[in-house]
Amino acid sequence: MTTSSSRPVSDEHQPDVVHDEATGRDFHVGGTDHALSDVEQLEQLRWYVEQHHPAPKNPTEADCVEEAQALADEFDAWAARLPDRLVHAAMMMLGAARDHSWPGSRLSPQLRVEEQDFGTVITPAQCAADAPVVVCAHGGAFVRGGGQAREMAWLPVVAALAEASGAVVVDVDYPVRIGIDIAEQVDAVGRVIEWVRETYPDRTVVGLGASAGAVLVAAHAHALDGLVLSRPTMATESKLVAAPFAIDTSEQAVSTWPATCVLVGEQDERVPRHETVEAHAHKVHVYPATHLILTPEVARARLADAAAFIRDLA
Repeated sequence: MTTSSSRPVSDEHQPDVVHDEATGRDFHVGGTDHALSDVEQLEQLRWYVEQHHPAPKNPTEADCVEEAQALADEFDAWAARLPDRLVHAAMMMLGAARDHSWPGSRLSPQLRVEEQDFGTVITPAQCAADAPVVVCAHGGAFVRGGGQAREMAWLPVVAALAEASGAVVVDVDYPVRIGIDIAEQVDAVGRVIEWVRETYPDRTVVGLGASAGAVLVAAHAHALDGLVLSRPTMATESKLVAAPFAIDTSEQAVSTWPATCVLVGEQDERVPRHETVEAHAHKVHVYPATHLILTPEVARARLADAAAFIRDLA
């Protein structure tokens, strides 16, 4: 990509204007002197991240299992740092005199976090005796998303969800690896749902899945009282897994799911939107976002919408 930069010498506080010849657009490093639309803000962040922190090579492009696993690990390292990089990009491109805090960056010290064999249980300080319980499954194309990506990028956000919704969050650290049998992951989530039902009787239990994690919770739709599907992929065919998992997303099947909230990015370049799932959802929120890139403000709004849906179910 060819770019050129210009900066007026008369005012050292003016932002750098970088012209991207590939797109014909100008990008303002240091903020702008006028308000940007939500889509324009996303474009500024997307350009900055692609220029300075490009995503690693897709594991599907690997020639062998070992290379695919190495690429998956490299992607997890990139994803683990993405929230901090998006905050930095927002400060650089949208101006520092705004709230660019990421969900989970201001957690209460009274938040209780307990590690279990199957994952992590997060209980907010102000938790009602009948508070709902949210079983969470991270994304990662079924082969990544655990480890440092879960620890640094995912857990802080679901902890923020616990605080915002007043719910107990039970995050499943399900197995991820190249060549995984997705049924093994579905079973892992199912066992946690059973544990939740036994440990928290008579509670509203909601399944929340992001990207590939949406399949893992939706597979147990009839054991849940609600679903929150963030950037959901219902496609399970991949050269990286042992075999696809058969989940019924026909109109007849989806119409029997519990109350469902769908959170999607209008510029998602990785996962196509599922018309049937959205048509039968109780709530569909569309954000100026790609699959992984969004402004901190939009990230906070997405979390607030999920939290509000969970509170309404209780």
